[in-house]
Amino acid sequence: MAPLLAGGVQFWLSSLGMLDAGNSSDGQKYLVYDKFKNLQYVIDRRTVDFKNHDASLLFIRDSTALEQAHVKITETKYSQLIISTITHDLKSPITAIQGHLAVLPPFVTEKGQAYLKAAQLTAQAFEYYIYDLVVSMQ
Repeated sequence: MAPLLAGGVQFWLSSLGMLDAGNSSDGQKYLVYDKFKNLQYVIDRRTVDFKNHDASLLFIRDSTALEQAHVKITETKYSQLIISTITHDLKSPITAIQGHLAVLPPFVTEKGQAYLKAAQLTAQAFEYYIYDLVVSMQ
């Protein structure tokens, strides 16, 4: 692998484990990952004209925090998607059960009214359990 030269100092990307390299319109960019320290760097090499001579400038930027923030945002989006899916999958049947129980009273005998009321309270309790589950997951 070719070294980056800057002021006679050689930076060997292979010592850190280069992940990605690319050319942009104004220079070369390297994404470097230090496996031992779990850090990520962006090295940007640009060629500039200095007193009628080409010179290379290196900009080294620690992008670890940026990458960690990106991972956190992605994890948050996925967990919100999972929570909304679970909520929908649990609430839909409970809502249907509550709807059916709401229209049954005229068709149920007096003795059955107590059982119907118990079923309505149970369905309502399940709705609260789902709410508590969703709140605890956030």
